[in-house]
Amino acid sequence: KKLANIYKLSLRDLVLKTMLPYAVKEHHFSKFLYDWSNVLFISKRDIRDCIASRRRRKKGLYSKGLRKLGMHNHSEGSFDQFKEWCEYLTKDCYNSWREQVTDEKRHFIFDYQDFIKNKKQTISDVYQTLLNSKDPPSNNIVEEILHYINPENLNDKDRKKTLYSSNKVTNGGKILDYKGLLTDKECNYIEENYSDFIYIEETK
Repeated sequence: KKLANIYKLSLRDLVLKTMLPYAVKEHHFSKFLYDWSNVLFISKRDIRDCIASRRRRKKGLYSKGLRKLGMHNHSEGSFDQFKEWCEYLTKDCYNSWREQVTDEKRHFIFDYQDFIKNKKQTISDVYQTLLNSKDPPSNNIVEEILHYINPENLNDKDRKKTLYSSNKVTNGGKILDYKGLLTDKECNYIEENYSDFIYIEETK
């Protein structure tokens, strides 16, 4: 959608008019994108951290696109809005894609916590998935990628190329850093209803 907006083309026309490889970011499941893509990267993150990050950015718990369609209209800051956002993060942004994947569709589950804990291994896995290769990348390639994905080396001026926006990096990449931004009631609700979307805190 970002590329389509830049070039003033519909997403379908953009796909038909170029043979260059590129990435399309989409939260909601799209049958067209699913069928058209040759590889899918499906992101997964502790939804407590997702909500905390959104609140740091002073953004409401609703989708602008769905609100235009008459959805996500609960009162701002209400618990009903919070519950609907939890369902959106897990159903619309993850399960709707994951449930469609077959063994024939090349895909990669990008687990944010795994990435933070072992960036080199995740980069190697993504590299092999992207190129459909059994051979891991060289150390030089991994180090070069690590350099370019470091927020300190990214610039908002290159946003059209990288889709990077500095305001989305709200806590330096920390995980399980949601305390103080979610209430005990909200945390308990997530733990009771979305246990597959939280990380267990490690004990030393």
